[in-house]
Amino acid sequence: MADYPNTINEPRVVENKPGRTYQPELLTRLFAEDINNLSAETVAIETELGTNPSGSSSDVAARFTALDTTVSEKLKKTDVIGSSTDYVTTGINVNASTRGRAILLIASRNTGAGDSTAAALYLIRLGYSGDYYSAKFIAGTDFILFQVTSSILEVKSNTGNFRCTFCNIV
Repeated sequence: MADYPNTINEPRVVENKPGRTYQPELLTRLFAEDINNLSAETVAIETELGTNPSGSSSDVAARFTALDTTVSEKLKKTDVIGSSTDYVTTGINVNASTRGRAILLIASRNTGAGDSTAAALYLIRLGYSGDYYSAKFIAGTDFILFQVTSSILEVKSNTGNFRCTFCNIV
């Protein structure tokens, strides 16, 4: 009966019969080294995966699929492209329900040729209700302007064309 996945296997070390030495060129004979090497590889795989790697899923592949889905849902991404002319809708409702929500905004803008690209990082906090949000500039060049229309967050650049990527983080 297998110990794994509940515990890492601890196979016994086997030995060759007295007087026999390992001869890998003899392909029709089984030596202790062959068994011990396979056991070591099995233990290495079990150790790498850890005990109970499938968790509550049916197998490891199902667990990876579930994790991928969960992470994708948590890190939903929205891309917005615009200019300094008009506000652009993000499609993000600022009324974030009972838990509130936080969004990371990564933005870039270009105002001309050469080294005229700027980047910015913002943390946007969405409230429970009442069209509440706050945008905290974190790093780079502060150039994004925010407004809310019908509970939807809108953005534009104070100058130049821009691209924003919004990532849900909470």
